[in-house]
Amino acid sequence: LFSRDHRNVEHSDENNFIFSLDLFPVSWITVRNSYTRSEREAEAYDPDAHEESFPEGEAVAKPHLEELRRFDQADRDRDKFVSQASLKVLEKVDLMLGAHIQLDDYPKSSYGVKEARSTALSVGVNFYPVSRFSFYGDYTREFLFTDMQSRLRNVVGGVGTDSVENDWGTKVKDLTDIFSLGFMLDILPQELSWQANYTYSYSWGRNENYFTPGGSPAGNAPPWPITKNELQFANSFIRYKISENVSVWGEYRFEKYFIKDFALDDLAPQMLGVGNQGLRSVFLAATQPDYEGHLFGLR
Repeated sequence: LFSRDHRNVEHSDENNFIFSLDLFPVSWITVRNSYTRSEREAEAYDPDAHEESFPEGEAVAKPHLEELRRFDQADRDRDKFVSQASLKVLEKVDLMLGAHIQLDDYPKSSYGVKEARSTALSVGVNFYPVSRFSFYGDYTREFLFTDMQSRLRNVVGGVGTDSVENDWGTKVKDLTDIFSLGFMLDILPQELSWQANYTYSYSWGRNENYFTPGGSPAGNAPPWPITKNELQFANSFIRYKISENVSVWGEYRFEKYFIKDFALDDLAPQMLGVGNQGLRSVFLAATQPDYEGHLFGLR
């Protein structure tokens, strides 16, 4: 149950039904499977709720498509399948395999996100040659597909117009690769330990646009530019146990982020000179600038 103010949907309910099945075909293999059915229902959808952001009113009448539904608030049916397998391939080596499929459908959304699906495959290994040292590494590839429907709305005489011949859609395809490495080491058993890990992820996205039959005589628009983002994260910390109830921790964290997105690259908090609306609006947190951060901690 969610309750919100100043959003299109103030109250919504979501029910989850979960089924699981664990298999142990042989002593060295464990397979865990689950299926989740989720159904989210909104009490009422107010398409004009965001008008509170324009205290002076918008520059045109009928500025937005009334049938548009935001995917994070609209009614949604979801089916999710997850399978994970653990294999003890050697005495000191474990192999982990995983897969998931998620299917989303938005039955009451004529415009906005109509459907989405994601699939992911992962593989990992745990290696512990001695009792005081263990190492792990894993790799995951995830593919996300989203189908969205929209409409080009021209302004005539200061009023937004609607025509089904101006309907268009976008098929969004995102691919993400994630690599992780880490280790744990007991330098002095029960006294001094050291852990470190590193994660690298890279994503790219492509938007393929299409018009409905009988729409634009020029045919489908070309794909939008490919978007890219990259995230690196590293963490290292040492723990020294002084006594049974007292320990000292030292930690270092590193994070680096990069993004290239045509929709965000040229945005500014206030778009002065970009039509009448640029003087009326302030865009908060609209951009995601590249950054690099280092953090040192002691406790």
